Amino acid sequence: MEYVTRSFIYLFLGATLFACGGGGGSSRQAATVPPPSPSPPPATISTYTFDLATEQVVSAAEPTTTGTASVTVRHNETDSEWEIEVVVTNLTPTVIEVVRGWAGEVGEVMATLTEDSATGSWQLDVTGLTADEENALLSGQLAIRAKADVSGTDAPILRGQVLTDGVALAKFHATAKLVGEDLNTAASAYGWITTYEDAEKLAANLTVFDATDIDSAILGRGIAGERGATLAALAQNPDDASHWSVVELDNSGDVGDAFASGSLYVLMSSPAHPNGVLRGQSVPSGTELVTTELRSGGLVATGYSTITGADIKSRVRTPSSATATTLSVELKRAPAGINGPTIATLQQDSQDPLLWSTDLVLDGAQQAALENQGLYLAATTDAVPDIVRAQIVTDASMAPPNTSTFAVVDTDPDAGAALGSWPDALTVTFNRNVLAATVGDQTVLVWQSGGDASFDEGNETRISPNGISVSGASVEVDLAGL
Repeated sequence: MEYVTRSFIYLFLGATLFACGGGGGSSRQAATVPPPSPSPPPATISTYTFDLATEQVVSAAEPTTTGTASVTVRHNETDSEWEIEVVVTNLTPTVIEVVRGWAGEVGEVMATLTEDSATGSWQLDVTGLTADEENALLSGQLAIRAKADVSGTDAPILRGQVLTDGVALAKFHATAKLVGEDLNTAASAYGWITTYEDAEKLAANLTVFDATDIDSAILGRGIAGERGATLAALAQNPDDASHWSVVELDNSGDVGDAFASGSLYVLMSSPAHPNGVLRGQSVPSGTELVTTELRSGGLVATGYSTITGADIKSRVRTPSSATATTLSVELKRAPAGINGPTIATLQQDSQDPLLWSTDLVLDGAQQAALENQGLYLAATTDAVPDIVRAQIVTDASMAPPNTSTFAVVDTDPDAGAALGSWPDALTVTFNRNVLAATVGDQTVLVWQSGGDASFDEGNETRISPNGISVSGASVEVDLAGL
């Protein structure tokens, strides 16, 4: 124990003498080297690239241009900075600017880009973003807008929201037709649903055109054609009476479910039309909404078909002003001009007798018919002797036809095959889909040889098949029992 104590004292005194120069001789002070400063953490930089689009311009009519603009945004979150570069093609902008405003809102100019004469691109560097500006960027409230000279006026022609991680958009067009009443108005509204904060929050913004008497707007839950529960009221902008919005909605529960299923809508009302004058349905990606009119002899009903893959939700609403009473509504299968079998009967709503509805999962043949304009809604009333009908025409069925020539790629039975018995059916498959409305006994002709296995002698006879059906690129001719 004594040895240990002496050793401790010696070491302590030695350290003291060294620090003091030992009390004599030359004075030497130990150099003090500060520890190295820690390296700053690497900056967090996010890059977003997107194209500006005419559909995001807030205007009554979508602008027309062949020009394009590609945007690159680099956001330095660590230093609260961002850089913007816009490259234009076939476009001569008068100005390109950063706008603070939600999709569906005109917004206010926040900054203006400068054209680089050497590269032709437009650029902007922003340093010292405030916390409020950072929040606007990260929640989808900033957009890039390009203006050009249109008939002597500086007009917006392209626009694009800066969609940071966790931000998504869905567009809707509010019209009188979606209300389900027989309204005569030129008013319309265009809006967008923005989901942000990783889809935890939702905002709805729309701008009304050609209407000055809108006095209320709500966000509701219901598939197109239905009138459901009110989820939130939209507020009118005191500085821009055409702009209505609701923000900071919790996008979970009823709101989130409605958005995901295409059951979220905006309904706008006026003193003359307290039950609605404009309605816009938010349709999520992968879903299509098809509207049809069943109009004849006192019936002016509107059909709404919400289609997601093989799922179809059809609603038919009769306006309260109709002079005819609807007796039944059916979903049927046949091309235009031909009566077909019923595949579903729509049920009348006991709480809303003007509404008829059905939810159905189509089988393969029914889905192929839908893709070829082969499904229709049909209603009978007490005033119309014949069925009132309207085909369901999807975007896919309206796609421009392929300009290549139709070519047969397969037949069943095989071409030239020697058969031991009469076939029940003949199936011909082409190189592209066939529109069902163009197929019938005047366009598909079936001939039988005169017993000599040849079609060159002039003794052939024409056969009238039992039926002809279309499924995608295949045409089937029913020959059973002939």
